[in-house]
Formats: sequence, structure tokens, C-alpha cells
Amino acid sequence: GDHHAADTHYQRAVACGRDADILGNYATFLETEKDDYESAEKYYKQAVLADPTHSYNLSSYARFLAYTQNDNAAANEFFSRAVAGDLNDVAVINFYVDFLENISDSDPNCPLYLRTAVQEFPQCAPLLQAYGEYLEEIAGDHAEAATYFKRASEIVTL
Repeated sequence: GDHHAADTHYQRAVACGRDADILGNYATFLETEKDDYESAEKYYKQAVLADPTHSYNLSSYARFLAYTQNDNAAANEFFSRAVAGDLNDVAVINFYVDFLENISDSDPNCPLYLRTAVQEFPQCAPLLQAYGEYLEEIAGDHAEAATYFKRASEIVTL
């Protein structure tokens, strides 16, 4: 596509105000289309300031922190805020679960992140399932894993 035209359009839009959607979309554009991580981070921060409860922007910034800055602790914090902002946003929850699964065997803090997530969001089946998988596959605790699988299966999502 025409990146220059899109960039010009976004620059005009962000100059007009502090709309969290536009700021977040521009940050994602800068990250994914232009590989301009410095500017992307600037606009992610502005998007989060414009609306501190915007789940999608929080999760996009979290993904940015995890995958471009290798800052898992900050990413986990933003993912947690994103899920807290909207427990029904399947995309946000899936981004969080993907993040936790990606770091499960490389980040020594992952068990803490998972435990905290299932304590904060005890009705979030995907997080319960992810913790069960961690317990079974990484920690080797099959009995405890089974309790999380059972809890996840008992939660009915509409």
C-alpha cells in the first residue's frame, strides 16, 4: 500500500486532537508498517494517556513492549490492565494468553504472571486453561493442572 499517504493521513488526524482510537491506530501503523518503534512507543503512550481504560490500546502497547522491547514485566502489567478493562474482549484475552504462552519456558516470572492472572480474573476460561497447560507441560503438576482445566471447562461463555 501507499505508506506515505497513510502516514500523512494519520499525522493530520493526530494533530486534530487526542482521540485514543486514532492515536492507537497510528502507533500500530508506525510499529507494523514503518518499523518506527521510537515513534510507535510515543503514540502508544499518548493513546494510553488519552484513554487509560482502552483495552485494545493497552493490549497493543503490551504486545509492543513484549515483542519489540523485550519488556515482559511491563507488558504483563499492560495486558492485565487491558483484560481488567473489558473481560469480554476475546481479542485482548487471546493476546494476553499468547504472550503468556510465548514466555512460559523462557521467562522465570511467567508462573507469577499466570498465578496472578488467574487470581485477578478467576472467571476467564482462556487464562485458566493457559495456567493449566503451564502446570501440566512446564511444571509437571498434572493434578493441579486438572483442577484448572476443570474450572475452565465449567465456565460457560455466550
